[in-house]
This record gives sequence, structure tokens and C-alpha cells, in this order.
Amino acid sequence: MTRVLVFDEHAMLCRAISLLLAGEDDLEVAASVSRLDEALDALDHATYDVIVAMAGVRDGHLQGLALARWVHENERRESMVLVADLVSDELVLAAADVDVRALVDRSGTPSTLVRAVRMAANGTSDIHYRDVLEARRRLAQTGAMTLRELGSTDLEILRHLARGATDKEIGAALHLSPQTIRNRVSRLLMVFNMSNRTQLAVLASRSLDAMVALGSAAS
Repeated sequence: MTRVLVFDEHAMLCRAISLLLAGEDDLEVAASVSRLDEALDALDHATYDVIVAMAGVRDGHLQGLALARWVHENERRESMVLVADLVSDELVLAAADVDVRALVDRSGTPSTLVRAVRMAANGTSDIHYRDVLEARRRLAQTGAMTLRELGSTDLEILRHLARGATDKEIGAALHLSPQTIRNRVSRLLMVFNMSNRTQLAVLASRSLDAMVALGSAAS
């Protein structure tokens, strides 16, 4: 019998997933929680075979992914299955980094989730190496992979650019001179092979929020 912990911040969805899995003869929903602290408390008091968590955003962070990261860092035995509104390339990379076994699109069929839980219980990953490589390739084409490699100061400069701040305003916020900001912006334009600040600001606006939610950038 596979012991499952279900975590979804939406109580109704949490109950729906729990009822779905509990209806399978080989699956036991041993705990069902709707808050991250409750999930951590449940893991303090028991062990499970699989954790099914919704990768929903709260306070700018993906709570299911945060739980997966905690499980990975603490070398827990549980296998993670994440259910997401959108299985993006960024989420594929972030999930692979913390050994999530499967990413399930919430719009999929119930049988897809049941299959993912069974695979995870058997130690099989549904996130294939080729999927990670393809996600990395697509993100590299948009410049998102380069964003992941930037230091905290450059990321902060990009955040301010996305908000339309001037060099003087950015410098004041970061305690740097306007000339230093201009030099850094010029270097960033070269790194991303862009010709103007507007292009850089659009890239930052499109990608930085997702990076923060996925834990890939300093907040």
C-alpha cells in the first residue's frame, strides 16, 4: 500500500485529489493538508511514500515547489509529484533540480495523476532527461538561462529597469553611482545581445517574476 500526503492550498481541490487517490485500492491518503506549515508538521511526525502537491503561487513563491525543495534538501524518502496550472519550461528545470518525479498538468485526466503517483512510488521519474534538455534549450533562446546565471546586483538592476526606473533612481536604490549603473546596463545589453534598454526591460518583466516564484533568483 502506497502512503500519500496531499498538499493543496485550495481546500476543495485538496479534498478532490484526496478522494480521487483514496478510491484506488493500492493508494492510501494518510494525510491531507492545505497549508505549507501543516505539510511540514505532517512530515515531522510521519513518513510517506509519495507527496502530491499543487504548485500554486502564494506570496510570490510556488508552495508545492518550496515543499519539494525542503524534501530534497532534508534527504527525505518521499517522492514528489507536482500538479501545476501550467507546466512551463522554467518549472521543468526547477522541478528537475530538486528531484521531483512527475509534473502533472491540472487540466489533465484523473488517470494521469494516478499513474504519476504509482510511478513515483516505484521510484520512476516521469521527467525525462530529454525534456530537461529541451526546456533548457528553449529558455536559452529567450535569454532566460542567462538570467539564472546573473549576480544579485545585476538582477536588481533588471528589476528596476522593468519598472521603468532611470539610472539615477536605480543608483539611489542600490547605493551605486549613475555611471556605474550605466556601465552595468551597457554590459547587460552586450550579454543579452540587445540594442536598447527597452528590450532589456521587456525581458526582465517577462522572466524575473517567474524566476523568483521558482526560487531561481534572489528576492
